[in-house]
Amino acid sequence: MTIFPNSIIFWEEYNSSVIKVKEEESMEVLDVQAAKGYMFGMIDRTNELVQAVHRGAPRSSLFVAVLCYLVDFCKTFRFCLVAAVQAKQDINEMKYPLKLNKGIIMDYKLVSSETGIDKNSASEAMCNLTGLRSTEDITGKWMDKFLVRSRAFVEGRNWCKYEQPKMLCFAMVEEVGELCGVLKFVDDNDKEVSCRVYGEMVSEICDIFIYFCRLADLCGFFEDIKKELVC
Repeated sequence: MTIFPNSIIFWEEYNSSVIKVKEEESMEVLDVQAAKGYMFGMIDRTNELVQAVHRGAPRSSLFVAVLCYLVDFCKTFRFCLVAAVQAKQDINEMKYPLKLNKGIIMDYKLVSSETGIDKNSASEAMCNLTGLRSTEDITGKWMDKFLVRSRAFVEGRNWCKYEQPKMLCFAMVEEVGELCGVLKFVDDNDKEVSCRVYGEMVSEICDIFIYFCRLADLCGFFEDIKKELVC
């Protein structure tokens, strides 16, 4: 199943409203070494946040610190977080249809023949960004819509029991590890990455962002990260 047309979008300048579409085998990046630096920072701050949640004492500053590294990583790899997260939410809703996931979390790979979504098609969809319409900056209005959609996704499937703060910490750490698993094969001197690697990185960073925002929401700090993003 092809979710989006077979084209690649990248931004010649981050935050530019001009989109250049190319049918190419690789994606240009800005600075891999800087991206890895942001990744190490994200790992450190995520570890601090997870420990604070475990102790029952999360702080706004810890959420903001993780967020800053996440956003800087996105800038380095030249993709629009708004558009990518919207696409990821679309994919997740197709991967986990309500009729198959009411009160349980079905392994999407076991039902791919019914949903049309497997690991390869999901990564392809995140790389083939032609279907992503928005290159706008993050706004408070978008964050509010994102939160409503995120809550509806979980509540509609009766997944709230699976998304307690400590469980979300496990999920977020797992996604950070998966992003590291992709990034470790990218050389510091590379000026571009393959479309497959690019798609995997975009997918993983979106997963991190979604779990991170869910955790912030449950811990009462969503408005804090929203303020940080839109300021």
